Amino acid sequence: ADRPVAVWVGRVDINPKGIDVLLDAWERVRVDLAADRPTLLLLGTGSGAEWLHEQLAARRLDDVSWRDEYVLDRDVVGTYLSAGDVFVLPSRQEGFPVAPVEAMAAGLPVVAADAPGVRSVVGEGAGAGGVVVPRQDPDALARALVRFLGDREHARAVGAAARRRAESTFSLEAVGARLRAVLLDR
Repeated sequence: ADRPVAVWVGRVDINPKGIDVLLDAWERVRVDLAADRPTLLLLGTGSGAEWLHEQLAARRLDDVSWRDEYVLDRDVVGTYLSAGDVFVLPSRQEGFPVAPVEAMAAGLPVVAADAPGVRSVVGEGAGAGGVVVPRQDPDALARALVRFLGDREHARAVGAAARRRAESTFSLEAVGARLRAVLLDR
């Protein structure tokens, strides 16, 4: 509870998911917030798991905790999200990114790379569920993470907006109402 926590959940597929960018950014975050001893939680596995194990060891990232398995249990995902102060999505490629919607529904602000589909999920302006930074930019990703991890009040405020956005835009009721309107407004 006394350490700021960033969370990533997804498929460990290095290039499309930007895991390399996340590790580069995390090296900057851990220096900038060294006194706070931040933690990065990773949940997921995939074709890049061996590479990720090697990188974590080579970079001596002992403040990264990784559960290397494919998890479908919503309670496990919920536990990881509830432990976080911010959710990070460093992806280069996405379609409709579900993980940030889940994080927003859990009340976490999102720091995401500007992959296709991401901005429409996170939103823009006062009601946004977080911030979107340029793809493949570990410095921008790190700065945004440091902002949320270093200012928990700011993180909570944006997290509350994220939750409101998830409910108003992506809940079953909201999607059902839009679908009903499309189908019945011919």
